Parts: sequence; C-alpha cells; structure tokens
Amino acid sequence: MEIKVSTENGRVPVTIIHIDGNLDSSSHTKFQARAEELIKGGAHHILVDLSSQTKTVFTTTGFDMYIEEYDDLKKAIAAF
Repeated sequence: MEIKVSTENGRVPVTIIHIDGNLDSSSHTKFQARAEELIKGGAHHILVDLSSQTKTVFTTTGFDMYIEEYDDLKKAIAAF
C-alpha cells in the first residue's frame, strides 16, 4: 500500500490521504500511523481518497454506514 498526502483549499484546508493498494489488516497500522502524524501536525479536516479496491473492502465490512462517500473529489472537498 502506498500513501500520498496533498492539501486542497476549499472553505477550509482539507488534507487528502490518497491510498493506492489495499487497506487491510496487514496494512492498517501504516495508515493509522500516517493519519495520526497528520493530526498531530495540525490537520483538522481529513479526506481519505480510496481506490475502488479499498472502497470494496469498506462496503463489504459495513464501514460505508459510518462514512460519507463521494464519487467526485471536488464534491467531497466542498462538503467540508
């Protein structure tokens, strides 16, 4: 799994975590450590850009019930 981070300015600065690959039980600690690092660094509004493979995992496990889902990155940023 590769994690890339970028920032977009909407109404507020949004930190975007781009995940390339699978987010699963063997890779979640890498994701969690990076997210915690960003939060400690001052990120307040975080958007996780999931690939279709990772999106499938969220849907299968039921996590999609707890997160808002957007098919368009600009719409997701505007939601903040």
